[in-house]
Amino acid sequence: MNRFFTSNPGLIHRRLLLLLALLLSTPPLFAEWREIATGVTFQNFSPNSPITYHVARIRLGSEGIRVIATRENQRGSTVTKFATATKALVAINGDYFDQKMAPVGPTVSPCGPWTQKAAQTKRNQALLVVGKGRAEIYPFADIPSELPTWSGSAISGWPMLVNGCRALTASELPGSDAFTRSPHARTAVGISKDKKTLYLVVVDGRKNEAAGVTLAALGEFMEEELGVCTALNLDGGGSSTMAVDGKLASKPTSGSERVVANHLAVVRTKNLASCLDPAIDPGTTLRMASADLWRDMDEIFGRTGVPSSGDLYKVTFPRSDLEWNVSTPDEDSERERALALVSTVVFKRSGDNVLFAGDLLLRDDEVSQVTAALREGDIRQINVHNHLLRQTPQPVYLHIAGEGPPSTVAHTIRKALDQTGTPSRTSTAATSQSNWPAGSITLIEQVLGRSGQASGRVEQFSIVRNEKITLRGVTVPPLLGASSLINFQPMPDQQSIVTGELLLTEAEIGPVTRELERGGFEVAEPHERLGDEQPRLFALHLWSYSDPATQAATLRAAIDRTNHVRVRQSTE
Repeated sequence: MNRFFTSNPGLIHRRLLLLLALLLSTPPLFAEWREIATGVTFQNFSPNSPITYHVARIRLGSEGIRVIATRENQRGSTVTKFATATKALVAINGDYFDQKMAPVGPTVSPCGPWTQKAAQTKRNQALLVVGKGRAEIYPFADIPSELPTWSGSAISGWPMLVNGCRALTASELPGSDAFTRSPHARTAVGISKDKKTLYLVVVDGRKNEAAGVTLAALGEFMEEELGVCTALNLDGGGSSTMAVDGKLASKPTSGSERVVANHLAVVRTKNLASCLDPAIDPGTTLRMASADLWRDMDEIFGRTGVPSSGDLYKVTFPRSDLEWNVSTPDEDSERERALALVSTVVFKRSGDNVLFAGDLLLRDDEVSQVTAALREGDIRQINVHNHLLRQTPQPVYLHIAGEGPPSTVAHTIRKALDQTGTPSRTSTAATSQSNWPAGSITLIEQVLGRSGQASGRVEQFSIVRNEKITLRGVTVPPLLGASSLINFQPMPDQQSIVTGELLLTEAEIGPVTRELERGGFEVAEPHERLGDEQPRLFALHLWSYSDPATQAATLRAAIDRTNHVRVRQSTE
């Protein structure tokens, strides 16, 4: 006899209560589908808690419902706003899009195909076609020239997640590691084997407790848990949103919904609007907010950049995988990475594109693969050079600059850095604290006539050029490349290391070089900074190991020979 049971009635009662308590305290493996309307059900799945998959299931042959894509005159709306305007039972965000709210691939609404489409992309977008009683996902190579007669709406996405009733593996899926194989919030659609059931899926992500899922994990869930035979990824990250009965069902990445170009929704047939009806809101702003744009960049780069006024955004990639040294009297002292071991790229919004400039820190054996990846994405490479003459090992810096669509530029740079040993995410290790002798920073600031900014033990000084500098007709702000940068790091022997670059006109290079060398500085060969800016500027990299007062005085004398912004006299 099972030892759990006994002839003692009291003991049996207590054990049954215990068993009941255990059952009640254990979450069910499978929650039940909640009916939204005939043929439309909804359920949350948590197979790998705390990740939540929000899933809507639509029986396409059900009477009284219809799946629609956004009409062109309804573009540029949040999911819940679109759901409210169309009285949608369920709605999700759709395809990737550009700054003009044009989707990357084709969109077909019940009122016809969109005329507006985003600039050409190298993504081979697949196409979901939905109609009365059935749906089909066409891989890019199989998209018909004309949609089938049964179709009602269509929307594009990328990449395919499940094909032939099999989820694609991480190695089979296209895209960079940052996009494909890193966890993000996701949106996807899937179709059953008989093509009569459509699944809409949104996965929360980027919360502190749940970073989202990879594309492979999403495809595996849809195949194994939902039984789909084909599935297509839609726009994810900050755009991923699901509304049920007009209310937000998912948790957007940034805490609030983002305006997106197009949507996919399930509506009651009786609520289908006339194609002559006006747009949802003619006053809707069709341009993505800069804050949303920079959040997209954060997701692509796998780190948090620093936005600033003037539609600027700066992102850094410390090379914590490298060690470095420059011959100094104190060989054992730790050098801060901010001095010479970091890649930096700055972006400025320019209409629908971004201007960008920066330098990528590379080992010699990384240069060829990085340059190939940049060429593939049409990113201009200005030059490759050394910053410090006696640095060991001797890395090189690849300067890049140009203009292009934000997502394309960011993905290209990330793909290039994925060819290197650059860590995929910024370390969360504590930053070293300043150990400057009392009064040293004040002395340096007084001599230079400028205030510095601390970055760990490094004190950084930005020195702005006085003239207006333009790149392709756009004024270049200081952060993007119109200012010089000087770094001071204290050393234990009361000396300091100074590194940095002075931006100079061709006529200024000679006088400044002579001034620096008289003060004991070493300088590297000057090089182009942006490539085609006006007036032309050259970066002169410098190095010094000396006492801070002498270094500051030398720098001040050199800067005073240039057209940098004039400041108070050092004697003040």
